[in-house]
Amino acid sequence: MLTIRIDDRLIHGQVVIGWGSHLGLKRLVVANDEIADNEWENELMRMAAPPDVEAQVLTLADTVRQLAVWQENPEPTMVLLNSFEDLLRLARLGLSPLDVNVGGVHFQEGREEILSYLYINPEERKQVMELAEMGFKLTCQDVPGSPCHSLRKILEKSS
Repeated sequence: MLTIRIDDRLIHGQVVIGWGSHLGLKRLVVANDEIADNEWENELMRMAAPPDVEAQVLTLADTVRQLAVWQENPEPTMVLLNSFEDLLRLARLGLSPLDVNVGGVHFQEGREEILSYLYINPEERKQVMELAEMGFKLTCQDVPGSPCHSLRKILEKSS
């Protein structure tokens, strides 16, 4: 089972405890070129995972190469991205459209509040719509048990 989540905090309590226990995660993958190339940040991310969960930090290209393996493997895996831009880059590298959990894109200057845990700027809005046009289904849900919202529908209502 494979889950892809956009969360700008990457590995943190909500992911490890909330989603980890809910999904029975056995593998957490941070897909991020900068962190993969930074030894210190790479190690920090891997240390944030519980001892019974395999943690990996991969470049986006390496992530695309591994996705087919993870999709065929029954071992629950979550791939964490920190931006819509990285999801778009994965799509351009060959990721087929699938469901994506949007769990936390937090306040920054220039971003508009969409939900309490989701803020986006005009460029991210364009990226979301492009991803939706490609066939990606982006569903907002910060923690298991909270309401799910279609990001595309929210953005269409607010434009």
